Amino acid sequence: MHYPFGATRDAQPPKPIADPPLVSAALLAGWKQRYQAFKANPLRVYASAAVGCGILFGVVFAAVSWRMGSANGPYDFGSVTSSAAGLKGHLFTKWDKKLTYRLAVEASDPERKAEFALAVAHPPRPLSVNVRLNDGKGFVLCSWDILLRYDARDAAVFSASDPGVGKGKTDAAHLSTDPRAQALDLASWNAEEQQREQGKDIFQDEIGPDGQIAAIDAQGAAPCSKDAYESASYWSLWPNFPSLAEQDELRKRQEEAQARAERPSFATRKKIAPKAAANLTSYSFEGDDEIVEFDASRGIIETAAGKTFFFDKAAGAGVDSRWQDFPVSVHYKCNQNSDCTLLCAGAGALHTRLRR
Repeated sequence: MHYPFGATRDAQPPKPIADPPLVSAALLAGWKQRYQAFKANPLRVYASAAVGCGILFGVVFAAVSWRMGSANGPYDFGSVTSSAAGLKGHLFTKWDKKLTYRLAVEASDPERKAEFALAVAHPPRPLSVNVRLNDGKGFVLCSWDILLRYDARDAAVFSASDPGVGKGKTDAAHLSTDPRAQALDLASWNAEEQQREQGKDIFQDEIGPDGQIAAIDAQGAAPCSKDAYESASYWSLWPNFPSLAEQDELRKRQEEAQARAERPSFATRKKIAPKAAANLTSYSFEGDDEIVEFDASRGIIETAAGKTFFFDKAAGAGVDSRWQDFPVSVHYKCNQNSDCTLLCAGAGALHTRLRR
């Protein structure tokens, strides 16, 4: 390059050609003039700053929204209601190699909290809530069931009045009056309930400040694929729960049972002051009675007032003989689940369960 073809070593090398300036001096002067004019006007400065902050906020909001809506992040599906059962549910989900969820259910009407609490504490039949994820056209992408615990002995007392609902082998409204047949029915229904709950998520009670069941909640894993979860637009709640009419009937039956428990006993005719019924799911009652039948082989105690108590036959085999020295005066005290303690002077205490 220094000595091209045909040139001698004594020849002077050509002068390098300077690169043209990237920005011409005239253009730089123009931009400098515009910057000075912009800087001299504070209103333009503030307006530009506001526009910049708006763009930044939009970028941040879009990033957060994408994160919340992505399959890997937590997502709040919001609340839905079931008018027929008077329920409101709130669903949260999260994808972490599988779909996990948290669901809370409560009474949709604050004025019906007592009915809701009673139906949860004493379900008249096996209850469950079906959760469904749907796409934008309403098609069900996936669903799963969450169960409420069921006790056939409670259902025998607080059974629904509608004979067409929940009728079947586990309908406790048709419990036999024969003690032996009743014990067989209860054992069969309890076995069926254990099989029903196997492998299923179960609702847990949330107790409010007034002592009543304020809500039920459950959490676990849902059988949904990632594609189904990402395609879901909304969710729906399908509860197998007592209707509003059934809940009113349950409350009526509960008040009648409480009134019967507060009547004077046959043995003492003791006057018992009526108790307030404001807290319908946390009451307890007690009274005096006389044992007229104590069958240790069957685990059954009959009283003069017509009450029947069930106890563990193994525990009853070793009780004091004074429990069978009829008539035996006893004092009983029962909680909301009909779990009772019988007290006999000089013979100790016996834990039983009341059938009313």
